[in-house]
Amino acid sequence: MMLLDGCFIIEFLMKWYSGVPDDAIFNVGWVLPIIRNDFLLLENQIPFFVIQKLFNLLIFSDPALNPAEENNSVLTLRRKPNPANGRVPRTIPSACQLQEAGIIFKSRKSENILDIKFQNGTLEIPFVSIEDTRRSRLLNLVSFEQCNTKLGMDLTSYACFMGALFKTTRDVTLLQEKGIVDNLLATNEELVSFFNWLTECSYLDYEEHYLKDLFIDVNRYYNSDWHKWRV
Repeated sequence: MMLLDGCFIIEFLMKWYSGVPDDAIFNVGWVLPIIRNDFLLLENQIPFFVIQKLFNLLIFSDPALNPAEENNSVLTLRRKPNPANGRVPRTIPSACQLQEAGIIFKSRKSENILDIKFQNGTLEIPFVSIEDTRRSRLLNLVSFEQCNTKLGMDLTSYACFMGALFKTTRDVTLLQEKGIVDNLLATNEELVSFFNWLTECSYLDYEEHYLKDLFIDVNRYYNSDWHKWRV
């Protein structure tokens, strides 16, 4: 069992390292968090020396693909660097927190709900009405993206953005007052639960999604003491 599991771990890491484009695991975004969680389960732990011994048996046809060329006892996993912005934030503060930090919310006139803009402390979000039909449609589209990552992750990114804004019912009330959202579900709690559940169940590459720069800019603005003092 350790031999089989050890080979799977090494194959998984090597494919991740080399960026294999066509693979059943890597083409389905929601599989990666599940595998990561399985790796961390106590009952799935494998002594590291087993991984080392198996890895040392590998023969690389291209030395450049060997991440342990200088030291075969060490297995390293390299990820895409982002020196310009550092680590890309995975979320943003809630709507009420952003308002307290001086960020202004405006309803953006656009037919495209993905057309979200942030500039000079103003966050413009297209109006969206949430009712059962739209909720089901959004859920199906996000699920479709999760099953075929080659199509992009724009709706998943949008869902994560809205899930970050809606942390409490106060956030829903605030954005309703700003003319950004119209909640036609039974309660505001239901809207909060839906977006947070959708966010937690979705995989998103935070280094690549279309709202990445907006997440960076909003967090930079929010963390600036100058804007908080001005408010």
